Amino acid sequence: MIEPLPDTTYTIPPLYRESFFAGDSLLHPELTVRPSGLYSQRIVNSFAQEDGVVIAFILMAALLIILFRLGGREIANRNKLLFLIFPSVAFALSAVLVFPDLTAQTTGAHSSYIVWGILSVCLSATMVFRVILYWMINRVFFTWTQCTLWQKIYTKVLFLETVFSVLLLASILYLSVPFQVVLWMSALLLISPKIMLLYHTKQIFFPDFYGTFQIIVYFCALELMPLLICWYIFVRVMGSFV
Repeated sequence: MIEPLPDTTYTIPPLYRESFFAGDSLLHPELTVRPSGLYSQRIVNSFAQEDGVVIAFILMAALLIILFRLGGREIANRNKLLFLIFPSVAFALSAVLVFPDLTAQTTGAHSSYIVWGILSVCLSATMVFRVILYWMINRVFFTWTQCTLWQKIYTKVLFLETVFSVLLLASILYLSVPFQVVLWMSALLLISPKIMLLYHTKQIFFPDFYGTFQIIVYFCALELMPLLICWYIFVRVMGSFV
């Protein structure tokens, strides 16, 4: 006679999203211990739709590490890798989160994975568009030495923005974070790199006191325009899901 398996019910911590940990999952098997088969074997490793989200974030973190390890001190190599990594990440997220065959259980108007997946793709596209826009404007109005020095600062800012964005999205996906906390986290993690970029841009391109107005126009135009385009695309795309 086969003895019944002991109760292995896992209590989900209060901050975790229960919907995320509701089904079988490869990356958190302690939640999926269940009897199966003739001899009640424990099947703990089964791929779930939610694992695609986790794997996408892990791949993004790994690509960022490769970006700044292989690039070394050569900014040109980093920029080449940036143009390869961000479109790749955007494609991976869209494939995992939007493609119906891979997300049969998570597609729908009320799915948080769809919302954050589309937002991640929009943010990645915004970063690429902003890099191209900065490169075009700087090459026209400023010297090569100024552009090279500024590019070193901007690469660090872009790295910080990407890491902070990934951490912010991951915390929202995994945890039941209050909306007020999300706003404070967004302000702290995403605005602080902008302040650093604004300061160094002022010192490199507009060192004179009378350049204050120019830096405001320059910075606001090149920062706000990609964000507004990103927000417009996000709203239009989300409108098709509602």
